[in-house]
Amino acid sequence: MLREREQVVQSWLQLRQASVGPIIRRAVLFGCCQYLFIILQALSLAWIIDSLVMAGATVIDILPGIATLLASALARGLCGRGRELAGQQAGEQVRREIRAALLERIEQFGPVILAERSTGSWLTLLMEQVDKLNNFYARYLPQMLLVRILPLLTIALVLNFSWVIALILLLTAPLLILFMILVGNRAAAASRSNVQALSRLSAHFLDRLQGLTTLRLFYQSGREKQAVASAAEAFREKTMQVLRLAFLSSTVLEFFTSVSIAITAVFLGMSYLGYLDFGLWGESLSLFSGMFLLLLAPEYYQPIRELGTYYHAKADAVGAADDLEAFLHEEQTTSAHHEQQSCPEPCPEKQAATVVFQRVSVTVGSGRRILDNVSFALKPGEQLVIVGESGAGKTTLLNVLLGFVDYQGTVLVNGLSLRDLDLASWRRHIAWLGQNPRLFHGTLRENIALSLPEATDDDLHRVMNTAHVNEFLERLPHGLDTVLGDEGAGLSVGQAQRVALARALLRPFQLLVMDEPTASLDHNSARIIKNAVESVAAGRSMITITHRPESLSSAAQVLMLAKGQVIGLGSQQALLESCPAFRSLIQQWQTLEMAQLATVQKTEGEVGHD
Repeated sequence: MLREREQVVQSWLQLRQASVGPIIRRAVLFGCCQYLFIILQALSLAWIIDSLVMAGATVIDILPGIATLLASALARGLCGRGRELAGQQAGEQVRREIRAALLERIEQFGPVILAERSTGSWLTLLMEQVDKLNNFYARYLPQMLLVRILPLLTIALVLNFSWVIALILLLTAPLLILFMILVGNRAAAASRSNVQALSRLSAHFLDRLQGLTTLRLFYQSGREKQAVASAAEAFREKTMQVLRLAFLSSTVLEFFTSVSIAITAVFLGMSYLGYLDFGLWGESLSLFSGMFLLLLAPEYYQPIRELGTYYHAKADAVGAADDLEAFLHEEQTTSAHHEQQSCPEPCPEKQAATVVFQRVSVTVGSGRRILDNVSFALKPGEQLVIVGESGAGKTTLLNVLLGFVDYQGTVLVNGLSLRDLDLASWRRHIAWLGQNPRLFHGTLRENIALSLPEATDDDLHRVMNTAHVNEFLERLPHGLDTVLGDEGAGLSVGQAQRVALARALLRPFQLLVMDEPTASLDHNSARIIKNAVESVAAGRSMITITHRPESLSSAAQVLMLAKGQVIGLGSQQALLESCPAFRSLIQQWQTLEMAQLATVQKTEGEVGHD
C-alpha cells in the first residue's frame, strides 16, 4: 500500500513537469554545452602537457592551447550559470502554480476545511512543503536527463582511444546508480517522516505562541515549554536520520567513483610501463591520449554523482508532495453544482432573498448527524435569529446556506435549488459579518474596499458613516490611508468590527449573514453595531447567530437548535410560552449579562476610588 502511494505521488510530481518542460529542456541544453566545454578543457590541457613534455614546445607555442583553455573555462561557467537560472525558474514556476492550486482548493472547500487543521499545519503545507519541491524541478529532473545523455557521449568519445577504459566506465556506472537508488528509497521514507514531524512542530509551536497570554495566566507556560522542546527533539532526530542517509549515499558514491578512477589510472600506468599491450586500437598509448582519458574519467562520473546529490531532492519532494497531492485530490464535501456548465443566477434583480430549508440534514464521515431534518422558511425582508448551545449546529447551518457543506434535503434560494445555483454568483449577493473581524496588513481604504475594489471614495464614506467608522477616522494619523497591522493591529476590537461591517455593507446584497458579530464587544460597541445593521438592513433578509437577548427583539422568527434538531421555531414571545429550553437559555443569558455588568461596575468603582 505504501509502495502504491509513493507511485501515485511520483506520478503527480511528473505531471507537474508538463508546465515547465521547455524550461527544463533549456537547463538540459545548458548542461550539455557545459559538458562539451569540459571536454574541450580536457583536450586543451592534455595537448599543452603533451606539447611541453614530449615535443619540447615553448610558451609561445602553447599560447593557442592556453587561450582555448581559458575561453572554455569562461564558457563553462556561463553555461553553468544559465543552467542554474533555468532550473530555478522552473522550480519557482511550479511552486507558484502549486500554491495557487492550494489556495484555489481552500477557496472551494471554504472555511470548513480550515477548521480541520491548525494554523501551523496550514503554514507548513503552503510554505515549507511547497518549497521542498523546488530542487526536484530545478536540479533533479534536469540532471536525470543529463545522466541519460552525457555518460553515453563520454563512452563514445573514450571508445575512440581505448575499448578497455570504455568498458571499465560502462561496467562501473550501474553500481553507482544501484546504491544510489537503494539509499535513496530509505531517504524518501525518512524524509516523509521528517515532513510530518516538521508539520506537527510548526502547528504545536504556532498555536502555543498565539495562546501564550492564556497559558501564562493559567501558569501552564512551563508545561507547554516542555511539550515544545519534546516536539523539537523529535524533529531533530528525524532530521539527523535524513542527514545520516545523505552522508551514507555520498560516501558510497565517492567510494565507487574513486575505485573506478583508480582502475582507469592503473590500466594507463601499466600500459605506459609496457606490462599491458591490449585495449588500444593498434597504436601505442601517447601522453596526450593518456592525459585526456585520465582527465575525462572523473567527469564521466560527475553527472551521476550530482544525480546522487539531487536524489535527496527527490526524496524530499516525495515526502512533501504526499500531503499536497492528498489535499489537492481530496474529495470535496460540498455540492458539485458550481462545476456545472450552465448555472442559473439567483435572481440578481431581487433586493431581499428568500431562503427555504426542507428537511435538511448534514452527516459527517462517522455517521453522526450535525443537522437532522432542519426546516424553516425566511421571507424577503425578514430576520431569522438562530440560537442554541455550542455544538448545536448553528454554524453548520450557515455553511450549508453558503454552499460550503454537502447536505441531504432541499435548500431553496429565491425559489431555485441551491444545488443548481452558481455558488460564486450566489455568494456575491451575501454580506457576511463574523465574530472575529479579519483585517489584513494594508491601509484602511484597502481593507474596506476588499469586497468592492472599484468603489469610489463617496461609496467608502457612505458605508463608513453607516458603520460609525467616521467616529474614530479623524483620530487615525493618515485617515483612510492609515496602514493597519495584521488582524487589525492599531484598532480596538470594536473599531475593527466596525471596519468589517463597513466592508460587508459596501457591496449590494440580498442577504446579510452574521455569526455572533457582537460576542466579543462591550455593550456600547455592540449597541453601535446593532443600530448600524438595523439602519442598513431594512427591507433585506437577515440570518443571525447570537448569544445576546437584545438581538431577538427585531427578529421575525427565532430558530432554536439542540443537537442538530429544531426544538423551537417562531417569534420570541411564542417560544417563551411554548419552549422550556428557550426560556432556560434566555435566563442563562440574562444571568451572565448581570454578572458581567456587575463586574464592570465594580471595576469602574475601584478605578474611581483610586
